[in-house]
Amino acid sequence: MAQYIQTVLVPLPRQHLSEKEWYSKNSYGRRGDNKRREEVNSIIAFFRRSLRPGPRGLINDTVIRLAMDGPEKIFALTDEPIEDDDGRLSVAGKRFRRCVGCVRCLTETPGRCVLKDGFPEISDRIMDSDVLEIRSEARKNNMSPTVLKLVERISNELQAFTELGGYEPRSVDDVRLRKIRIVMKGPMEDKGSFESETLESLRMGPVQEVEFEYV
Repeated sequence: MAQYIQTVLVPLPRQHLSEKEWYSKNSYGRRGDNKRREEVNSIIAFFRRSLRPGPRGLINDTVIRLAMDGPEKIFALTDEPIEDDDGRLSVAGKRFRRCVGCVRCLTETPGRCVLKDGFPEISDRIMDSDVLEIRSEARKNNMSPTVLKLVERISNELQAFTELGGYEPRSVDDVRLRKIRIVMKGPMEDKGSFESETLESLRMGPVQEVEFEYV
């Protein structure tokens, strides 16, 4: 039987860089390369060269990222009137605009909405999490109006990681987000159509998995 070297990956200290430090600027003053992505890719390349894979390829990019960034980071959006903290945000009683179709989240600031109503800051927290949990009351076989607005804008931002409209896709390595969990509260008339429409709008770019829970 082949012998394998057991390797323990110790979490590395995370970098705390400002927006200015994270991104370089091109000649037009727009954000350029993401330094976090360069750092992540270089460390992954180092591990690939330095570590001998275990049985069934146990040393992979996911394991390396977990060693770099620590335990899975979850951020929750909810329409429940609860107190906000580092891991969750209540949208109850807050006002957000619907997408205006300016496509600037594709052209000027790829993957980040420019409407100044508090959502861009929420988007930053979403993209810096491994899992986004969306908790909403069921309303006519859909999410509550405020949550639905945010989901629409999240979907538009995720399109920046695709080739939609012929624009150069933003790299998925720029963000941590990989999974979205939808938690619906209350009866749903047609779960099948709701899940189909939600998957079409959210499972793209960095998001590899969307799961549903009904409570």
